[in-house]
Amino acid sequence: MWSQYSQLKQDPVWGYHLNAVSEEAQTVINAEDYCALASQLSVIKVYGDDALSFLQGQLTCDFKLIKNGHPTLGAHCNVKGRVQSSFLAWHDNDCFYLALAADVRAQTMAELNKFAIFSKVTLEPCDDLMIAVFGGNSINRSLQAFLPEPPTTNAQVATDLGLFLQITPIGMLAVVPTAKIEPFVEKLTQEKLTICGNNAWSLHLIQCGVALVSAATSELWSPHELNYDLIDAVNFKKGCYKGQEIIARIQYRGRPKVRTYPLRFEPIPPIKLGDKLNINETTAGVVAVALAGTNFLDSLVTLKIETSAQEPLRIDEETNRQIQLLPLNYAIPK
Repeated sequence: MWSQYSQLKQDPVWGYHLNAVSEEAQTVINAEDYCALASQLSVIKVYGDDALSFLQGQLTCDFKLIKNGHPTLGAHCNVKGRVQSSFLAWHDNDCFYLALAADVRAQTMAELNKFAIFSKVTLEPCDDLMIAVFGGNSINRSLQAFLPEPPTTNAQVATDLGLFLQITPIGMLAVVPTAKIEPFVEKLTQEKLTICGNNAWSLHLIQCGVALVSAATSELWSPHELNYDLIDAVNFKKGCYKGQEIIARIQYRGRPKVRTYPLRFEPIPPIKLGDKLNINETTAGVVAVALAGTNFLDSLVTLKIETSAQEPLRIDEETNRQIQLLPLNYAIPK
């Protein structure tokens, strides 16, 4: 856990932070170079003779590609095609790793272990690896101090400080062993990167249009509603996995009516993960939230496609709260 880093403080709402939460948010909003520590994530380690085939039959991403050094996003769905958890996935030293919201790790492991008994595979909690993400307009220049050469899209590079993953559309992530916390943080300081905490991580993901499912949002939405088909979190060529029939039917025979959009609320509404909002007389679901300024909040919200095109957006019966539809770095089909 990044919380082992002694200088971190904890906010009851926004989690761990080093500087004031609003200051860290402005660092992300202003695209200054930063490294955000994701204390809200935990890791599952998967290994064994059947690890590849087992994961291939349970999760949405292609673990053959992951084994070949191409980290990616993925999801674990129920038989109805609803996302129970989502994760970052990579392969290292003959093991697969899934980084997901800490509050769904135990349940995810329990669900996977129901099927693991039929395979030569072991799932273990892995608490000696931590995740951080890099951002900022000139971050590639700063990363030259960490990497011998920049990796290509969806690739990974091993260094003395940890494993660096380039995952579209999130950008560059670091997987740092707990034993390397001190030299990693020292390197960040030397390169004058602003060290941020949980809220900055959440804000970074919102800007990327990436929703990682937590306990509060588990089993509420399909991969299409969370845009997972648009960010390579679902592979439609790899074969069967749990929930695959329903997910494939939406892809090839249907058209999603709901998608996930980044919204900015001002002033800050009293909302939390999993809440339902009535926006322009339709139901919207809160997938992610992050403080973006002293008086405004950014969020990922599931919204009907037709509603997203309406102006202005309003929470029903509220006239004083502004809602701004933020840009995405990938296109949502109309």
